[in-house]
Amino acid sequence: MTRALLQAALLLTLPFVCGCTTVAAWYHPALTQIRTDLPVGTSLEKVDSYLDQHQIEHIYYRHSHQITATIHNIQRDALVREDLYLVFSFDEYKGLRDILAKPAYTQP
Repeated sequence: MTRALLQAALLLTLPFVCGCTTVAAWYHPALTQIRTDLPVGTSLEKVDSYLDQHQIEHIYYRHSHQITATIHNIQRDALVREDLYLVFSFDEYKGLRDILAKPAYTQP
């Protein structure tokens, strides 16, 4: 019972302790590499192909011109597993506008 309470408290406080609401470019080498490989203006087709090639789970939402993707197990320890949630936004010409990244914490 005590361990479960500790894990729950840790999951609730981690974003506040580390200030993790939006991931900066330095957060993880994978994010830095993605931003290098897929600069602003990259076509939707190239982003989709890149994610396929790197076996990154993703889906395209046509109505919002966005691809959401998840990189699982960025970091893992005994109490918390960290995934990286990405949102690729595109303009009306299907060019990459920006990449939003947020960590997602779950129990292993």
